[in-house]
Amino acid sequence: MTENIYKVLAEKNFKKLLSAVKKEKGPLEIRADYARVSDVKQIAALSAAAKNKKTIFTLRSAAEGGKFKGPEQLRALLLKYALRQKFTYVDAELSAAKNMNFTPAERKKLILSYHNFKAAPPAAELEKIQKQMSALNPAAIKIAAAAKTRRDILVLTRFLIDNIEGGRAAIVIAMGKEAAFTRVFFPLMGSFAGYAPSGKATAPGQISYKDFKRFL
Repeated sequence: MTENIYKVLAEKNFKKLLSAVKKEKGPLEIRADYARVSDVKQIAALSAAAKNKKTIFTLRSAAEGGKFKGPEQLRALLLKYALRQKFTYVDAELSAAKNMNFTPAERKKLILSYHNFKAAPPAAELEKIQKQMSALNPAAIKIAAAAKTRRDILVLTRFLIDNIEGGRAAIVIAMGKEAAFTRVFFPLMGSFAGYAPSGKATAPGQISYKDFKRFL
């Protein structure tokens, strides 16, 4: 089960992040935005360190809860470069991917993501987002949304089930304390990936990697 649980590496400087990628066993989510990665040489070094490990490279924009504060044009170029490296997958937000072109080989490594830290979108909006993502033919889609009520949790659960039954690889994350149990429950249901921090949490309701392994 833990083969689809990604240990989140969110070191605050590049040297520490590179060291962690070399040291830790996969699967790993490499949060390059936390380490202020901003050039291709850094990405190439991370890629070399990640060789033969199952990885997701993430360079999250500040607009969707990340730490990257540079120009979007630069971030798009860095994401494209990462897609040509040895990472298993690269996470790119739908809002950014709409303005990018991808080769068939890049699409096979692409995880398209949507984040909403304020509320879980209603079912109709989630379906619309899913159709926009699926039109780009990524390896997987990812929806991460705040779940403040039981209804929010039910909506996100139904969305995950619909995608699994439809044969689509989907990652669904219900953020917040009320929905913390779904961090384990959704991967058990068939969510394409789960995330657990190696250190401090990077999103509301996350369960540490150590505790995750105890549950599974």
